[in-house]
Amino acid sequence: MERHFADGLEFFGDPDFRQVPGMAVAAFGVGSYNAWTLGRADLASERQSQMMRIAETPYDVAVSAQVTAQLLIYKREYEQAEVFAKRGHDVSEKNGFTYITALGRGALGYALAQLIWRFLAVAETRTDLKQAVYSLTN
Repeated sequence: MERHFADGLEFFGDPDFRQVPGMAVAAFGVGSYNAWTLGRADLASERQSQMMRIAETPYDVAVSAQVTAQLLIYKREYEQAEVFAKRGHDVSEKNGFTYITALGRGALGYALAQLIWRFLAVAETRTDLKQAVYSLTN
C-alpha cells in the first residue's frame, strides 16, 4: 500500500488530477489513514499536514477538515477532533456539501461523546473519593 501511495505522489499536484474536486486532498487523506493503520503515526500526521496545505477550494477545506477530524479520533485526541469536525461541518453546510456535512456531524458527535464520557468518569471518580473521605471521617 505504501508503495502505491509513493507511486501516485507525483500525480497529486497535476492540474488534470486536481480537476476533480477533493481528489488530491482525498489521496493524502487516504494515505494518512493507511499510514496510521500501519502504525506510522508520524507519517500519518505528516500526510495530514500536507493535505491541509494543498486544500485550496471550499470543498478541499471541508474534506481535509473532516479527514483530519477522523485521524484525530483514531489518535484519541478528541478536543482537536471536535475543532476540525466543526470546521469541516461549517464549511460544508455553508457551501451545500451535504455528504461532507453528514460526515462532519458523525465525527463531531463521536468526539463530543468521548469528551462527555471523560467528564463523567472524572466526576464519578470525584464523587467516589468524596464519599470515601466522608465515610472515613464519620
